Amino acid sequence: MCGVAACSWRPFIGRAPSLYRNVEGWSEGGHAGFGFARLSFPDASGDAIVRPMRDLFEAGSALRRLSDDDRAAIARSGHRRTFRPGQTVLKEGAAGDGMFVVQTGEVALRLPYGEPIVLGPGTYFGELSFINPDHPRSADVIARTSTELLELDQGSIAALQRTHPQVLLKLVRRTCAFLVDKETSLVSALRVKNAELEQTLDFLRRTREELDYQELLAQTDGLTGLYNRRCLDEQLPKFIRRTEGVGLVMVDLDHFKPVNDTLGHPAGDLVLCGVARVLRRHVRRTDLPVRLGGDEFCVVFNDVDEAQGRRRAEDLRAGIEVMPQPGQDHGILVTASMGGAIYERGEAVEAFVERADAVLYEAKRAGRNCLRWAR
Repeated sequence: MCGVAACSWRPFIGRAPSLYRNVEGWSEGGHAGFGFARLSFPDASGDAIVRPMRDLFEAGSALRRLSDDDRAAIARSGHRRTFRPGQTVLKEGAAGDGMFVVQTGEVALRLPYGEPIVLGPGTYFGELSFINPDHPRSADVIARTSTELLELDQGSIAALQRTHPQVLLKLVRRTCAFLVDKETSLVSALRVKNAELEQTLDFLRRTREELDYQELLAQTDGLTGLYNRRCLDEQLPKFIRRTEGVGLVMVDLDHFKPVNDTLGHPAGDLVLCGVARVLRRHVRRTDLPVRLGGDEFCVVFNDVDEAQGRRRAEDLRAGIEVMPQPGQDHGILVTASMGGAIYERGEAVEAFVERADAVLYEAKRAGRNCLRWAR
């Protein structure tokens, strides 16, 4: 349900097969892998294979660029290098373990046939050698003008993973998406299925599945298994855009601190997990149950009016009140104060959340273990 997460790069690299030279560097952000000279062409010129690939690269060039924010993040992890016009950036056959982002100027990718492909600021190339170190470069890249490039080596992986994991993930996902999405065009253009290429594509599919799993983990609360605040921040605007009748119920547990103080944090964790079970039991697949942190939770209801939202929130409150609790034998009963609201058309997301929060505190002041609803 939720997207974007930090991922561990090394497990994917460790399982990578030997990547086929033909696909080095294909991505949405630019191109530096193009080993067509190593293919057995069906005709003398090889143009029947090279031209479809060139068309794929150039047709979506506007989509294969890094945003200014991504370039700024990468700049803090990479190394700036300058090249004179005509100077070689990459040499065919040379081992490589890094990728390059064009900052200023232009570089030319020299394919075996036809005119070179020119890349300008914001594009990148060589990313599969970044993923699979020591993979041989399969074409020459030459600076066309005075050019400044940002080089990302293996040390940059660790730096990006610490500071901007979303950018690192985006680089991998773009590489995977471009290769997988263009598989059909690639295979028909090559006319024969290459076994090593099929292994590479299979690896990329599995990598994308693992990245999706990592995204899910990054937006899931580790203790309760509910979604976390990061997921709420991403998904609530999407709920509002795609559906009518979005309800938000803020939940704050009553008398939770005495459980921790008297029985210890393990007992408090049992209470939190119990609340999570109640929330999961009372929501639909289209709803979003969230642990915001500490003893604060919320639920986003999809496609409800005020009466339905109130009724479902009351079910949650009652379920928490009667659930088994470790503090019951010590006279400590954890309950829940709740504040709910229905989204009003044109309302800012922040204002929507603030309305639900405000009536939550009304519930606290009204004696706790009750629901108040925003008008």
